[in-house]
This record gives sequence, structure tokens and C-alpha cells, in this order.
Amino acid sequence: MDQTPPRPPQFDGAAALLFDAMSGISEAAYGERWHPGTEYGVWMLLTVPRIRWGRARSDHDDVTPALVTIRALVLQAGIWIVWPASERNPIVMTLDNWRVRYATATPAGRQLA
Repeated sequence: MDQTPPRPPQFDGAAALLFDAMSGISEAAYGERWHPGTEYGVWMLLTVPRIRWGRARSDHDDVTPALVTIRALVLQAGIWIVWPASERNPIVMTLDNWRVRYATATPAGRQLA
């Protein structure tokens, strides 16, 4: 059985809340605390109406509260959580850097308004 990775100890405040909310959506979508690509999947759920990521859909009652929390945290704190495959732990990046990374990785880089 897979063990749930704990929240990274370096995260506190908005980063800790954001990590927990994103992890909750990953669990709803794939049954894993942080499925590979969670940062992309959650961003799509935030920016694309009625999209599905795994078993989660942006307009489903089980993820809507977490998405509301994530949207507020992101816009207030200006951060995003990523977990590069080459890293042992997730990292916090600025929202501006995330937007560049997302736009580079996806042809129709979505903006959060």
C-alpha cells in the first residue's frame, strides 16, 4: 500500500494551506496525495470550465470548495506549488513563474482571473 507523503516541513502559512488543498484534489482525482502532474491538473480545473482531471471535475461538489480556497490563496499570496520529477520535495514558486512554466508546457496556457 502506498504511504501518503506528509506535508513538506518547509511549508507554512499560505503554502501549507495551498499544498493541502491541492493534495485533496489529487486524492479526489487519483487517490494519491500528490499524483504526478498535480500542479497542471489543478490549474486546469481552476481555469477550464467543466474539465475533468482523473475522477475530479471542476464543477463537482467534492472539489469545488477546495478550488475556491486555492483560487483565493493563489490570488492573495501569488504562489503556486510544483513538484518537479527531479526533486525529492515540492517547491513553492511565484505565480508569475508558474504562469510562464504552464504557458510553455501547454499550447493554450490558461490564465487565472
